[in-house]
Amino acid sequence: MCNKIKLNFNFPRPCVKRNDLGKLTGGLLNPKTIRNLDSQGVGIKGKFLIGPRIVAYPTEEVIAFIKKRFSQNNDGQNYEVCND
Repeated sequence: MCNKIKLNFNFPRPCVKRNDLGKLTGGLLNPKTIRNLDSQGVGIKGKFLIGPRIVAYPTEEVIAFIKKRFSQNNDGQNYEVCND
């Protein structure tokens, strides 16, 4: 059985700064957690730098990461995540 979860994110730009992830996702993603996942090689794909210190990601990769990460909960139920 597949349940649907509808997420409604309004990303204003084609890229998202890592430090803005918490605010833009309503706390769903924590920038510190994403930084740790990046260092393990399992974070959001397409990471790039803006200047020497600002890390950003393509918006479509952020949405894909959220869909993948939250598509299955702890008790094994599958969820379909959409951003319509």
